[in-house]
Amino acid sequence: MGRQLVTLALGLTLWGLASPVASIYSSSKDDLAYEDYEDAVEAEVEVMTAPSFVSVSQRVEVNLGDTVRLPCIVDRLEGFVMLWKRQDEILSVASQIIDQRVRLEEEENGNYLIISQASPRDSGVYTCQLSAYRPTELHHTLTVRVPPEIETQPAEELVTRAGQEVELECRATAGTPTPRLTWRKEGAHATEDLSAHVTCSHGGQVCTLRLTSVTRHTGGRYICSADNGAELVTRAVRLHVEFAPEIHVDRSVIVTSLGAEEEISCNVHAYPKPSVTWMKEDKVLDKTDGGLLMSSQHHRHSLVLLSLDNSTVGRYYCVASNERGQATKSILVTGLASNIRVTSDRFSQLDTEYLLQWEVETESDVSEWVILVRRDKALLDTWDSLSLDNRQPLEAGAVRDSHSLTGLSQARLYRVKIGARNEFGWNYSEEEFVFGTKGADAVYKAAMTAVF
Repeated sequence: MGRQLVTLALGLTLWGLASPVASIYSSSKDDLAYEDYEDAVEAEVEVMTAPSFVSVSQRVEVNLGDTVRLPCIVDRLEGFVMLWKRQDEILSVASQIIDQRVRLEEEENGNYLIISQASPRDSGVYTCQLSAYRPTELHHTLTVRVPPEIETQPAEELVTRAGQEVELECRATAGTPTPRLTWRKEGAHATEDLSAHVTCSHGGQVCTLRLTSVTRHTGGRYICSADNGAELVTRAVRLHVEFAPEIHVDRSVIVTSLGAEEEISCNVHAYPKPSVTWMKEDKVLDKTDGGLLMSSQHHRHSLVLLSLDNSTVGRYYCVASNERGQATKSILVTGLASNIRVTSDRFSQLDTEYLLQWEVETESDVSEWVILVRRDKALLDTWDSLSLDNRQPLEAGAVRDSHSLTGLSQARLYRVKIGARNEFGWNYSEEEFVFGTKGADAVYKAAMTAVF
């Protein structure tokens, strides 16, 4: 009985209440020597060694609205009293609840402090204290996570010119713990690491993305993300970069046939949005013109030629313009045989003969060939023309043909050009091909050495 009395007295003294120990001392000091009394109290305290905590200190992070359970379990309670407090505010003493926002879940040797619907004001240090002679405490740190709130500057979009420097700022205005801010670009370049262009200040609560010498490829949606474990929050800023039109065409030369339908197109990139015009030679085309259709979708602009003939083949132009400038790309639509090239070896194994081989691309049958030959370096010599008009017409496609040239000089270099005729007319190889009879290779090597 006396053991329990001393224990409770020590606990009450610890929390600033009247202590029975003081009464014992007062009533006993006349009968006992002071030293004897002091020895008796110390002996009792020594017998009543404070319990040891089974629970360990925790750092707890929960989301807004979660339920929190903070443990205070000892190896033996044996009449000791537990007190819970948050910072210096007492929440409970033994089983008595002081703050009605909490409740206790009793265990054999302790309890759990239960906090329902956790809010930001519940964050702090929670202490479980035992009524021992010397303060015996267990501390838990609780953080109630609050979803981030962020704002960007500019708020939604920014318009600038190519070559300029821009800054996009992201600021965390709320959130517990302090959220981590990051910038990324949306779309095809989403994996690009922008960290080298980001500077953060104010403890990481303000992060600025700095882009220098922007181009059209820099434009797009930039996403600021804030994450603190409670929630991922994002804000987007669209960057518009003004630049003059840039045009790309899939085919700069289109080889066609009589009566065929062909589509020519150009891809135009520009900001602000450009106006796109189609021209044939020096004439501006209009949707009302017969024999053609115009359409556009996103960056792609198309012109369909419905039935080609000698009057509709020619050079077409895609012209795009906006406030920043103008660009033009040409597309040649032709029915003539094209890409005429010699495929035979450069030097013959015969003294006065050479087997000339060539190929050509055409969508119309080839009805006639012409071979133009002259001696190399003979500026005053005219071309010798050899017409091959008595041959069977060759069908459209990748056409190959050959002809044996005779009566040539030994060890002599020659130049040759080839012409092909189909229903659209004549066309010739763009480059002269140099060939030679037997022994001309030495002359050719000497000439190349002199040039280079």
